Amino acid sequence: ENHLKPVTTKLGGPDGGSWESVAVENSNPNRPVFFITEDNSQGVLKRFKANGNGWDSLQSDPIQVTYLRIMDGTTFEWTGSEEAGRESARRYFAGAEGISYRDGTLYFIAKVSQLLYSLDLDSMTYEVERTGFPAQPDQIALGKYGR
Repeated sequence: ENHLKPVTTKLGGPDGGSWESVAVENSNPNRPVFFITEDNSQGVLKRFKANGNGWDSLQSDPIQVTYLRIMDGTTFEWTGSEEAGRESARRYFAGAEGISYRDGTLYFIAKVSQLLYSLDLDSMTYEVERTGFPAQPDQIALGKYGR
């Protein structure tokens, strides 16, 4: 019944933002990890490690907030520097949109470059492929190989 009493979450931080989409990795139900995209030219991809579970975890201060930083080649890292995350977004994935998590892989769309990023969260490596959309893609339903 929480939808009947909306409350501001901590996902967006104190300044809000242009947050677009959210995905959750819930392999540890007591400590879910939320990933959110910010739809602008330097919009970060934020990783929010919740302090608790369920709806209330979104109103509590997180255990950790980090930002995606694409490294040269095929690797990435999570950094505590929002500035480094914004620079990475500007350079690699401007206009981050739809995001989805499945079986250890995080998928998200960069609409400016029309790319689909697949981040392997265990190996900290990524792959990129064209979306195939003639116009800007928005959301995704399936990831790599139609799974």
